[in-house]
Amino acid sequence: MATAFALAWSSSGRSQQEWTRGIQPFVTPALGAGLAQTDPARVPATKVTGEAVLLTASATSAQVRVPTDGGSIVVTLKRAGSGPWQVSDVAPAGQPPGAPTPDLHPASLSRS
Repeated sequence: MATAFALAWSSSGRSQQEWTRGIQPFVTPALGAGLAQTDPARVPATKVTGEAVLLTASATSAQVRVPTDGGSIVVTLKRAGSGPWQVSDVAPAGQPPGAPTPDLHPASLSRS
Protein backbone atom coordinates (compact mmCIF):
# COMPACT_ATOMS: atom_id res chain seq x y z
CA MET A 1 0.00 0.00 0.00
CA ALA A 2 2.79 2.45 0.92
CA THR A 3 4.67 1.73 -2.31
CA ALA A 4 1.52 2.01 -4.44
CA PHE A 5 0.77 5.37 -2.83
CA ALA A 6 4.37 6.57 -3.30
CA LEU A 7 4.24 5.62 -6.99
CA ALA A 8 1.06 7.68 -7.47
CA TRP A 9 2.34 10.55 -5.27
CA SER A 10 5.65 10.82 -7.11
CA SER A 11 4.06 10.89 -10.58
CA SER A 12 4.29 14.66 -10.40
CA GLY A 13 4.33 15.23 -14.17
CA ARG A 14 0.54 14.92 -14.31
CA SER A 15 -2.09 17.64 -14.14
CA GLN A 16 -3.39 18.41 -10.65
CA GLN A 17 -6.69 16.69 -11.41
CA GLU A 18 -4.99 13.52 -12.72
CA TRP A 19 -2.52 13.48 -9.81
CA THR A 20 -5.30 13.90 -7.21
CA ARG A 21 -7.35 11.12 -8.85
CA GLY A 22 -4.26 8.89 -8.79
CA ILE A 23 -3.67 9.20 -5.04
CA GLN A 24 -7.34 9.11 -3.92
CA PRO A 25 -7.68 5.28 -3.77
CA PHE A 26 -4.86 5.11 -1.18
CA VAL A 27 -5.53 7.98 1.23
CA THR A 28 -7.85 8.77 4.13
CA PRO A 29 -10.53 11.36 3.38
CA ALA A 30 -8.68 13.92 5.55
CA LEU A 31 -5.35 13.45 3.77
CA GLY A 32 -7.08 13.39 0.39
CA ALA A 33 -8.71 16.76 1.12
CA GLY A 34 -5.37 18.25 2.15
CA LEU A 35 -3.46 16.88 -0.82
CA ALA A 36 -6.19 18.01 -3.24
CA GLN A 37 -4.75 21.52 -2.81
CA THR A 38 -1.21 20.37 -3.69
CA ASP A 39 0.44 21.44 -6.92
CA PRO A 40 2.02 18.18 -8.18
CA ALA A 41 4.90 20.18 -9.66
CA ARG A 42 5.95 20.92 -6.05
CA VAL A 43 6.22 17.23 -5.11
CA PRO A 44 9.98 16.71 -4.63
CA ALA A 45 10.08 13.30 -6.35
CA THR A 46 9.35 11.80 -9.74
CA LYS A 47 9.77 8.09 -8.99
CA VAL A 48 10.26 5.42 -6.35
CA THR A 49 13.88 4.26 -6.37
CA GLY A 50 13.93 1.17 -4.15
CA GLU A 51 12.16 -1.19 -1.79
CA ALA A 52 9.91 0.05 0.99
CA VAL A 53 11.06 -0.63 4.57
CA LEU A 54 8.62 -1.22 7.43
CA LEU A 55 9.63 1.04 10.35
CA THR A 56 6.85 0.38 12.87
CA ALA A 57 3.69 -1.70 12.87
CA SER A 58 0.70 -2.50 15.04
CA ALA A 59 -2.76 -3.91 14.33
CA THR A 60 -4.07 -0.45 13.37
CA SER A 61 -1.09 1.60 12.17
CA ALA A 62 2.25 1.33 10.44
CA GLN A 63 5.04 3.57 9.20
CA VAL A 64 6.91 2.69 6.05
CA ARG A 65 9.98 4.42 4.57
CA VAL A 66 9.91 4.57 0.78
CA PRO A 67 12.98 5.78 -1.14
CA THR A 68 12.36 8.24 -3.99
CA ASP A 69 14.60 10.24 -6.27
CA GLY A 70 13.73 13.28 -4.13
CA GLY A 71 14.74 11.61 -0.84
CA SER A 72 13.01 9.02 1.28
CA ILE A 73 9.49 9.62 2.55
CA VAL A 74 7.72 8.11 5.54
CA VAL A 75 4.21 6.95 4.77
CA THR A 76 1.89 6.46 7.75
CA LEU A 77 -0.82 3.85 7.28
CA LYS A 78 -3.98 3.54 9.41
CA ARG A 79 -6.64 0.87 9.54
CA ALA A 80 -10.01 0.90 11.27
CA GLY A 81 -11.10 -2.55 12.39
CA SER A 82 -10.93 -4.99 9.51
CA GLY A 83 -11.14 -2.18 6.94
CA PRO A 84 -8.49 -1.52 4.32
CA TRP A 85 -5.17 0.14 5.09
CA GLN A 86 -5.14 3.82 4.11
CA VAL A 87 -2.39 6.42 3.99
CA SER A 88 -3.02 9.02 6.69
CA ASP A 89 0.22 11.02 6.38
CA VAL A 90 3.29 11.45 4.23
CA ALA A 91 6.43 13.32 5.29
CA PRO A 92 10.10 13.55 4.36
CA ALA A 93 12.11 10.91 6.26
CA GLY A 94 14.03 12.31 9.20
CA GLN A 95 11.71 15.24 9.85
CA PRO A 96 9.69 15.41 13.04
CA PRO A 97 5.95 15.27 12.34
CA GLY A 98 4.10 18.51 12.86
CA ALA A 99 7.10 20.43 14.18
CA PRO A 100 6.03 23.86 15.42
CA THR A 101 7.20 26.93 13.58
CA PRO A 102 9.81 28.74 15.66
CA ASP A 103 8.99 32.19 17.02
CA LEU A 104 11.11 34.54 14.93
CA HIS A 105 10.39 37.50 17.22
CA PRO A 106 10.87 36.29 20.79
CA ALA A 107 9.58 38.74 23.37
CA SER A 108 12.54 38.13 25.69
CA LEU A 109 15.09 39.81 23.38
CA SER A 110 16.08 43.29 24.39
CA ARG A 111 18.47 45.72 22.80
CA SER A 112 21.25 47.21 24.82
